[in-house]
Amino acid sequence: MISKQPFETVVAVHGATVLRICRAVLGPADADDAWSETFLSALKAYPALPADAKEPRTNKPARGRHGSMVEWTAKGSWQRSWQRSCRG
Repeated sequence: MISKQPFETVVAVHGATVLRICRAVLGPADADDAWSETFLSALKAYPALPADAKEPRTNKPARGRHGSMVEWTAKGSWQRSWQRSCRG
């Protein structure tokens, strides 16, 4: 039987990363509040999470309309997008 790790372990493993992202997005003044709100929301949802739930893969490049960011820049798509935006 698979059991979930204690929520404290989740905070210990992911807390620094979440704080770093909060600081990058919101700045140092609001980062601590955003970090707290993030983990309060996660704590509320945690009991409903299945024990066999897998962590999301964060090492995989984001894929959007242009594929991955690496593909987008390699294909020169960013240059065409920039040129279109400059034309107005």
